[in-house]
Amino acid sequence: MGISRITFEIERQIPKMPATTRVETLRSGRKVQLVRGQLIGTDGQVYLTAHAWLIRIDTDAAPNIPFDGSLPKPPSDCPPLTIEIPGQTTFFDAVEMRTASGTPFAGGRATAWMRQRVPLVADESVSPYAITAFAADSANGVSRIAPFEELIAINTDLTVYFARKPVGDWVAIDASTLSQGLGLGMTDSMVYDASGFVGRSNQSIFFDAT
Repeated sequence: MGISRITFEIERQIPKMPATTRVETLRSGRKVQLVRGQLIGTDGQVYLTAHAWLIRIDTDAAPNIPFDGSLPKPPSDCPPLTIEIPGQTTFFDAVEMRTASGTPFAGGRATAWMRQRVPLVADESVSPYAITAFAADSANGVSRIAPFEELIAINTDLTVYFARKPVGDWVAIDASTLSQGLGLGMTDSMVYDASGFVGRSNQSIFFDAT
């Protein structure tokens, strides 16, 4: 089975506390499955719920229609990207980044390569699917439209569509954030790994002045 689509609903701000994950199958089947995962804090609250559609892999079921767009430069050809926030342990301490295009986390459309420095779940190897979701969740930051200290831009959800199973530990996010000045917006991104096109991700964005 391969993940076709996964949607994360961020139900409340996730605190810095120990948490557990709970996964269950909502629809079983040989060809299509629906799985739900939840992140639960030590206070018993559900902080995040994810639903994933899984579809059987069959290379004879459909023609191969290759991606015909341009690909980002490979991570080995991109300069390192370092962001430090003094006195705080943040997302940036958990990820290695490289700039493929634009100025990631500095305003406007940009493309950044990312790979994790630490596992998402203690004592568990990180799958390429998880690495992809980890990177895609930062797309609204990669393409932020104003400095952090001037504009809050928080995604309330994340959906990733997969054209194929990602491979390797590097993921590139080519992100664009759109706003019509109404206090809400969206981020639309193309997703790649070192082998090529992987899929697309979208986020709903809540904006507020700091």
